[in-house]
Amino acid sequence: IESEKLYDETVAFHRRRGTLDSLEGAEVQMRLAALLASISDPRAEATARACLSTRKRLLGGKHRETAIAGLVLAACLFEGNPTSAEAVRQITEALNYLKTVDGAQKDRVLAGTLEFQGGYLMRGLG
Repeated sequence: IESEKLYDETVAFHRRRGTLDSLEGAEVQMRLAALLASISDPRAEATARACLSTRKRLLGGKHRETAIAGLVLAACLFEGNPTSAEAVRQITEALNYLKTVDGAQKDRVLAGTLEFQGGYLMRGLG
């Protein structure tokens, strides 16, 4: 997949520059993790974990971008195990935080993400 190659190259670029552990690097990792999960690539989980770790360190646990990274990790976990307790925990934490974000910040992408992840959770549970 061409996009996978481009994301891999961008991750390598950030690694060489020493900026993989930055918000920009985490964004690339998150996008790569989502792509890898969509094609059931086993690298997805580790990539999503790296993104989430960076965002938690730089933004804290109660931040929109951290919550979204948690949702991506949950999707990666569900790919390998549709009943993953860790995935359910990630989704629950993210959704609980995202429900508190004020209306001005709840854009259409966020609303779509919440609906998708809620459906994904229901699919995984049963």
